[in-house]
Amino acid sequence: MGALPDTVALSQPYHPHCTFDGVRLGSLQRAPGEASLRLGEFARLVRRQILEEGRAPSHQVEGGLYDNIMAAERDAGSGLRERRGEWGSVAVTKPLTERFTLFMSQPSVFSALLPALAERFGCLALVRNPLSLLASWQTVNLPFNRGRIAGAEPYDPALRRTLDEEPERLQRQLLILDWFFARFASHLPPDDVIRYEDLVESGGTLLFRRLGHEGAPAVALESRNDSALYDPGVIETLLDALLAQAGAWTRFYRPTDLEQAADAIRQTP
Repeated sequence: MGALPDTVALSQPYHPHCTFDGVRLGSLQRAPGEASLRLGEFARLVRRQILEEGRAPSHQVEGGLYDNIMAAERDAGSGLRERRGEWGSVAVTKPLTERFTLFMSQPSVFSALLPALAERFGCLALVRNPLSLLASWQTVNLPFNRGRIAGAEPYDPALRRTLDEEPERLQRQLLILDWFFARFASHLPPDDVIRYEDLVESGGTLLFRRLGHEGAPAVALESRNDSALYDPGVIETLLDALLAQAGAWTRFYRPTDLEQAADAIRQTP
């Protein structure tokens, strides 16, 4: 998104424990409507800083934006991929008009607040093959690996209670998957939910067209659905667990999609 003209895209710019523009951001844990108003105020502050100072808050790695904030290798101690970078400031040097488009990605928090946000802002969701997503979660040192979703639970007490009551880690992961997919299916039009696999295959043009940039050229994108980091030894367990449940992911992916992803991971050297 950030490569498009007159557009800025930021990764997780809202950090409740940090100070921005002299104000400690704090939690958005309040009535959804009030939280969406607060995010609107935050977006206006970000736009002003970009135009006046050429900088913006974002999760960043060595001062830059990356499409994957997880390390490419497993940590020797934890055996998991660790999160890279931290919340900070990134430079915005491209030419912009005062009416430039600002995109902010904050998956867990924004998904929890989606019913209110979708009434106030333009919202898009990117979904991914649930088999590959589950395989990825087994490799990362994030709450997802433990079957928790720290960014969303403060804003959705029912989700937190459901996860608290489930003792099995994999079942909690499945509950989280179902929660995400159900959220998008219930609160966004079908055209505003984009499949990762379709995005990669189109070289990004599927997204560009959706944003009104039909003439934007395709870019080289590589799917990570069959990453060599994923453990083929757990794929059968993950696949069986997904196929045994009619989760909300079935609105976007067929059983054959899951099976094909599993085959690709098994065959990756």
